[in-house]
Amino acid sequence: MTTSRPAVLPTRTRSPRWRRRLAPPLVAGAIVLAPAGVFAQGSAPAAEALFEQGRRDMARGEYDLACQEFRDSDQLDPGVGAKLNLANCEERRGRLATAWELFTRVEAELDPTDERRALARERRQDLEPRVPRLILVLAKDAPSGTVAELDGAELGASGFGVPLPVDPGAHRLIVSAPNRSDRTVEVALRVGQRMTVAVSPGQATAAPTSEGLPVVPEVTETPVVGRPRRQHTAKRGYAIGSVGAAGLVLGSVAGLVVLDKKRTAEKHCDSETRTCDQAGVDANRVGPRWAVASTIGFAVGAAGLGIGTYLVLTSDSAARTKTVLAAGGGPAGGYVTVDWQF
Repeated sequence: MTTSRPAVLPTRTRSPRWRRRLAPPLVAGAIVLAPAGVFAQGSAPAAEALFEQGRRDMARGEYDLACQEFRDSDQLDPGVGAKLNLANCEERRGRLATAWELFTRVEAELDPTDERRALARERRQDLEPRVPRLILVLAKDAPSGTVAELDGAELGASGFGVPLPVDPGAHRLIVSAPNRSDRTVEVALRVGQRMTVAVSPGQATAAPTSEGLPVVPEVTETPVVGRPRRQHTAKRGYAIGSVGAAGLVLGSVAGLVVLDKKRTAEKHCDSETRTCDQAGVDANRVGPRWAVASTIGFAVGAAGLGIGTYLVLTSDSAARTKTVLAAGGGPAGGYVTVDWQF
């Protein structure tokens, strides 16, 4: 019987002296493994056991089990024989790109005089036109920094525009970029197919706040000119007063942080040499930011409480003929005083 390719595959031994045997008549060009017991001296017993079990499962057509056993065997005791058997197993279960990559690795590892190198090269060349290729390109709206993840493996900028060998079947792409939501794309390729996919991330997300500076609430309400209804004015007063109270709390917390950073700077900086260690440098850098936040917090708090108190008190202005408000604040806290005459 003649076949179109060598009908043999080496055992796990790493020696170039391996015997070629005829393929069984069941499958033309199938790979026949040499008998057990020809493993190299010192190979791991567990690797040998896995390799032999892989041979038995391969003969029964249980390719999923056999491939995993060959892979585990090669991890325990790397050898060309295990890789070639794994490549053949992956081809049998349809993972053409995986098999092609394994044959390519074996060809690169072997010496040019090794007979197995010609076998690996022939199998790689046979698989080459059958391996699907996926080409990812950036869509026109894709921002800089866009990256893609193909079946869990992240691709950098160099991965775009390159025909990537993939196994036939379905594949998942996750496209992401800074300040953009992720976009998932499902693609499916047939044997020998080349597919080009333009990718871009999802919608824009909210930009992060400035480092170290909390978000300070803003007072958007303004006093109503004239005398609105009592209930409506009182509700506005309570709402604006709540914002003011939050501002004072924020200003107080920021003020405490400022005092702490000041103490840290004094402890870790030498006023005579005007030098600081890293803790002092960090305190001097962060402290002014919190001081700004404290000032803003007290300003918003004083204004909010002042306006809110005024609206609440004037909602029953028939009983009050004169109302005087005063507000202030600092790193130690804020205050509002109300004085009215009946």
